[in-house]
Amino acid sequence: MDSSRYFGERMIRNVLPNRLCPGKDVTGIIHRATVARAGHLDDAFKYLDSFVKERA
Repeated sequence: MDSSRYFGERMIRNVLPNRLCPGKDVTGIIHRATVARAGHLDDAFKYLDSFVKERA
């Protein structure tokens, strides 16, 4: 199986169900993958703060 097809199948199986039902991020996958909210880095990505500020 090629990587694009594998990626697509995993996206459909693991990500889309959580995106299509707001508030139903049962696995937490969307929350863990979100880099920023309301213009601020999420806690898991705070280590990028200085990098972002240097380029602003």
